[in-house]
Amino acid sequence: MTEPRVRVFVFVDLSEVEGGAADAFLQNSLTQNAALLAQRRGCLEYETFQSLTEPRHLHVTELWESVAAYDEHWAAQQAEFAERKGLPPRIEGIRVSFEFYQQQLMQYTGEHWVSVDDSRRSNSIWWP
Repeated sequence: MTEPRVRVFVFVDLSEVEGGAADAFLQNSLTQNAALLAQRRGCLEYETFQSLTEPRHLHVTELWESVAAYDEHWAAQQAEFAERKGLPPRIEGIRVSFEFYQQQLMQYTGEHWVSVDDSRRSNSIWWP
């Protein structure tokens, strides 16, 4: 079985960031970030969406070919921002959250959806 892909969802709320800093962050997110990440090995998709109803809310999705590819990307970011413990410069008031998902093959047991790979089955989440 091939290593599962990794999907990353990033939610960015700039509603409490001062105007100029928020505008600069939005512009950078909507233009430069995609070009930079597209050059990283293993990055299959990178998209930034700006909310139509809340323009200071962004939703970023990334798809990596494997956990190893994402780890390599993370290590490169850690090196790039080593003086800040791997984190890009912080903007006062910004709120960011992440969710990580691994793609996996599922099968229906007649009652629930479960991973085909026993080692990846959840004992706490059952998909009806």
